[in-house]
Amino acid sequence: MAKQTGPVIWEKTIGPVSFYKRCGVGCVRMKSNLTTERWRSDPVFAGSRKSAARLALAATLASAFYQTIPEQHRNYPHYKQLVGVAQHMFCKGYDIQQVNKVLHFTISRYLRKLEAANPNRKPVRSPFAAIHSLKTKPVFTKAVRHQLAAPQVRTIAANSAAFKQWPVIMPPRGSPTSITGYCQGTSALLSHSAICSLMASLSMSLPAQSATLFPDATPKTPEKHPENIPGNNFLPFGFLIVP
Repeated sequence: MAKQTGPVIWEKTIGPVSFYKRCGVGCVRMKSNLTTERWRSDPVFAGSRKSAARLALAATLASAFYQTIPEQHRNYPHYKQLVGVAQHMFCKGYDIQQVNKVLHFTISRYLRKLEAANPNRKPVRSPFAAIHSLKTKPVFTKAVRHQLAAPQVRTIAANSAAFKQWPVIMPPRGSPTSITGYCQGTSALLSHSAICSLMASLSMSLPAQSATLFPDATPKTPEKHPENIPGNNFLPFGFLIVP
């Protein structure tokens, strides 16, 4: 019941109901029958008791982790956040070990952020690294298989000077005049005018019996060997002279 101040003109209590008059105004107040014993024993308040127990356990766990934060960085909203996380996990059915792991991870991440934000921090070397320093491994030098290696294309540089210097072939005595050119295989293509002029010069220098380019396969009379015919022995075998 609220504390009454001022002159009370009339007051009377009948059971749980109180009648009183204050400043000329009559009031009625009903007293509550809720007590500590009823709240702890009445089944109506079973849900409230369970929720209060979860909140008390969450506050206890959060307080233990909150004390690990440096005093100059402690903030009450941080503590309320830890309590809220723990209470939410308890409502979802997690056990105490799982809640402790989550709170430990949260505090560790917060402390790392504080350490990284400190401009005066010094790099700390692990004592294990100072005592048991590991040997540096050599650089990977395993030979790469030839299947994986890129093929090396050999560059061939053509010497154009060799094609500019054409040899001069001197025919033997009794043959047409020398022709300046370069030797080429019979597979090379010649112009029609060049072939006609070459055949005309050969037919004029040969005797009558050798004027035919393709003689009969079975001659009746033995003929001279082509190499012994004057004017026909200056052509190499399988080559033609290209002007």
